[in-house]
Amino acid sequence: VPDDLRAKLAGKSDIERNNILMREGFRQILLHPVNFAKNVLYRTSTFWTAIGMGGPAFFYFSSGRAGKEMCVFVVVVNIALIIASVIAFVMFRGPWTKASFVPLLLLGYFYIIHLPIIALVRYSMPVIPFLMMFAAVAIVNLFGKARTAAS
Repeated sequence: VPDDLRAKLAGKSDIERNNILMREGFRQILLHPVNFAKNVLYRTSTFWTAIGMGGPAFFYFSSGRAGKEMCVFVVVVNIALIIASVIAFVMFRGPWTKASFVPLLLLGYFYIIHLPIIALVRYSMPVIPFLMMFAAVAIVNLFGKARTAAS
């Protein structure tokens, strides 16, 4: 923490310190928007795929080939789920999209809450079932259209 900011924080209550730090945080974002965007992309990749620091983060903690293969599997599955979920919302809108409002809020909540910290893929696991539901909509509709086109 820079000395001038430390001086501003000295003797302040928790609420006043929080307000000062929030203003400073937003000031830094406005001063360095490119760095902020890079940071958001990095944290997004670690949250959803554990890709960061030159490779999947738990490559460093796993021992043996099976651990690395499982890590790659998790990365591939999560990326596939995200892509299929986006396809579902872009191509197959319908009554189900209104019913998906609460799960979407939950996805957004987990993402935003874990954005300020270095979140590993394990923090995204509670919302994976919702991604699976959205991805299922895309898969069912894509296979239904393919089956209709083939017959």
